Amino acid sequence: MWTDIEEFAMWNGYPLATKDNGYLSDQGVKLEIDTPPFIDHLKLLGQLAQKGEYLWNGVATSTVPLFTNGTCAMYENSSASGAAIEKGIGSSSFGVAPLPTVTGDKAAPQNTVVGGASLWVMSGAAKDTYKGDAEFLHFLMAGPSQAYWASHTGYVAVTKAGVYALREANFYTKNPAALVPVHELTNKPALAWTRGVRLGYLPEIRTVEANAIAAVLSGKQSASQALAAAQASGDQILNQFAQQYGG
Repeated sequence: MWTDIEEFAMWNGYPLATKDNGYLSDQGVKLEIDTPPFIDHLKLLGQLAQKGEYLWNGVATSTVPLFTNGTCAMYENSSASGAAIEKGIGSSSFGVAPLPTVTGDKAAPQNTVVGGASLWVMSGAAKDTYKGDAEFLHFLMAGPSQAYWASHTGYVAVTKAGVYALREANFYTKNPAALVPVHELTNKPALAWTRGVRLGYLPEIRTVEANAIAAVLSGKQSASQALAAAQASGDQILNQFAQQYGG
């Protein structure tokens, strides 16, 4: 789902929300998904779905099997799914390409952004525990750790030391597909509105966006109707966040 909303916005150079996707402020932020680029994109996906040419299992269900069992000839998702696909059909049975772009869009391709979970060190613990926290984070960010994680999962190394370790091991030479997400992330210097997403209650907003996609793919709503409703709901969520946590 995120490839067709968040990454779609970044890769094609569109803002996802006002205030540079929430980086400038958590007050007065509004989504910008009820706009022609998103409407046209979701409309296209709906048309393909009605012809049986686009399948989506929803957020809670993995779509990898649709590709590995031969149901779909092409599959769009995070590079992190590469390990599961390789395990299912072997590395020589599929190729990897950059995300598609909007035809005629002068800004595209722009850049993608990293996805995934985050680790947080919270305040309030005993002071002597933070040394252990720091050592663990240093371990995770060390070149060998990053190289091991990237080479075994499909995730991208997030430190220069990790990339250097992978290059020293000839990983990219042996696995050129692993460079595709790296080139996407670094394709162009990020714009103020393509450096990432900083929106309050983002998981809830993603659920709203997923419901909009599902409504269009099932034929229950048009792209315009679904995105208008999603933007209205998303803006309410952002307003709730601003009221609760805003300064």
